[in-house]
Amino acid sequence: MPRLFWAVPIAFFFVLSWTSPVEAQDESVPMVLLPPGVPGPAFPVQEDLKTALAKRDHGKAADLLAQISLKDLPGPSVGDHAFVLAWSLIRAKRSKEAVPLLARVQSAKIVPKDYLHLTVAEIHLAANEPIKAAQSLGLISQDSLLHSRAALVRAKSFQKAGRTRDAQAIYQGLTKRADPAEGSALALWAIAKRKGLSSPSSKDELTRLWSHYPLSAEGKAATKRLEATGFKPDAQQLADRSGAFNSAGAWRSTMRLLAPHQSAMTTPSKAHCTMAYHLGRAYFKKNEVTKGAALLGPTGRSCNTVAPDLGPKMLYLAGKSEERKKGWSKAAAHYLAIPKLYPSSSYADDGYALGGIATHETGKEQQAYAIWEKQVDQYPMAGEAFWRLAWGAYQSGNTPNAIQWAERTLRELPLAVDPEHYRAAGYWSARWRLYPSVKAPNRLSQDKAQASAGIKGLTAVMVNHPTSYYGLIAAARLKSIAPDRLAALRHIPRPPHPRAWQLRSDLVANPHTQ
Repeated sequence: MPRLFWAVPIAFFFVLSWTSPVEAQDESVPMVLLPPGVPGPAFPVQEDLKTALAKRDHGKAADLLAQISLKDLPGPSVGDHAFVLAWSLIRAKRSKEAVPLLARVQSAKIVPKDYLHLTVAEIHLAANEPIKAAQSLGLISQDSLLHSRAALVRAKSFQKAGRTRDAQAIYQGLTKRADPAEGSALALWAIAKRKGLSSPSSKDELTRLWSHYPLSAEGKAATKRLEATGFKPDAQQLADRSGAFNSAGAWRSTMRLLAPHQSAMTTPSKAHCTMAYHLGRAYFKKNEVTKGAALLGPTGRSCNTVAPDLGPKMLYLAGKSEERKKGWSKAAAHYLAIPKLYPSSSYADDGYALGGIATHETGKEQQAYAIWEKQVDQYPMAGEAFWRLAWGAYQSGNTPNAIQWAERTLRELPLAVDPEHYRAAGYWSARWRLYPSVKAPNRLSQDKAQASAGIKGLTAVMVNHPTSYYGLIAAARLKSIAPDRLAALRHIPRPPHPRAWQLRSDLVANPHTQ
């Protein structure tokens, strides 16, 4: 008996208690406030039943559900109870016991429609009614999370009913999607078998299985078929297959596949650069970092015109590989090549940040600070770079410069982008005014204007960010040096519990969320 979805959808009858912070929201994303909590269980759920469902102990859950008397259920929840019972029976491989529940399952009120259609279809299959099962599965829309698996079982239902042409039409529809896609391995294999596994006409399906689904049962069978014919993959097919291995974390398989082709990767092309990235990533993951850096460093530079999406990733991993060996100079060179060759990449500011750190590790502090200055000039959202510049200035004894960097952080770094470094800048700007000497960090400033500005700054941090780490330590410092100022501030009560949900509008409107 094919089963489409292994996780029981118990959220619709379990109480959830989500809350969300209201700070640092992206104001461009529409939000919706919802009342606290969600509806409770559709029918009484005792702790032992809740535990069985949560642990997916389907047999025990089915037995406990069967013990609930229908007389004890409110009328509308009878169908929902039948749905959960049928779901549990089917997944406990007791599908025949679900057949008498069909009418009640169909009357379920709050079950997501695609799960309801799925369960009704599974009951029809248990009753040896494949056409009715196919009809129910056909009601699952293409945008449903269950559509691909439902389509596969629908095809099998048609095959069971002898409607082979209808089954093949479903398989053909699934294989028209871009690879990889859920369900396509089974569909490709079914089409290949219908064409004849030894026929040249099935080579396209077998090659797609080899390239995109190597770890599936169908992909392994296709591999045996192709290898028997002396199949020689091209560069793109190697790139696709290694990508599938990478996605699955099959690093040794990636290395066995691509290592014999490493010399070809020096010739830049999209496929060769993809292969280099996959192989270099596998080396890195298996801690063969010398091999990884030797491959990724040069290819990360040479792929800048043909694979600008992969080049920064390769240079980043090359830098990380050198870091593991404490090769800080080489690591810095790899990192700094990212903003130079790929200035629009999301990795570019990381290249400056990590390049500065690696340079700092070599003892070239002034060069590191110059690198971080470039970073904040070009990428003003770089909160950590602002912090390193401020802290470096303070450590070197130039407290006025440290304060200037902290204040620039407050001007240029949005709170929503990096709340921790933003709040840190406010706190340390105030603290450095109060305690300016790095050699005597507990000695209060004798400059009354600076001390007054420091107290004002601590107050602002505490008032604006009262429950944050920096808000709390600002309050603690105020209590020590200006207790009257602290006492005069309005006490901020804890938010009431439970809080309202604050969710994205598109999430609330999503039928699967509903």
